[in-house]
Amino acid sequence: MPHIQYSSEDGIESFVCVNSLGYDANLQAELNLSNNRACKNIEGSGVVLMPIFPNPLSGSAMIEFFVSEKASVEIDLVDLNGKLVSVIQKLNEFDPGIHSLQWDSKFLQAGSYYLRLIADDQVILKQISIF
Repeated sequence: MPHIQYSSEDGIESFVCVNSLGYDANLQAELNLSNNRACKNIEGSGVVLMPIFPNPLSGSAMIEFFVSEKASVEIDLVDLNGKLVSVIQKLNEFDPGIHSLQWDSKFLQAGSYYLRLIADDQVILKQISIF
């Protein structure tokens, strides 16, 4: 399971890092990778949705995200046409930092979906596969 850590050196640069990464190939362009560790510079970012682990999945998955300042966040699952399939996290206020949710997909049909995180004025999508 990935371990996420937030770090800041002298308050100049901020990074979110994932160890023992289970990521898809599309993230390679988004993250700096070295020694099985991925770091993304989040300076000035409002929200970062980290890689869903495991993906593809059967059963439960860990959803982890970072907010740089207090934000209203909602997380749901939509199909490839954008139709709402399931609400994972109802709209809730989150303090700055890293947050984790354990999510169980056992009642969903196998297939491809998008995990959608909505935070204030940002929308982030990550494709996931359930088998």
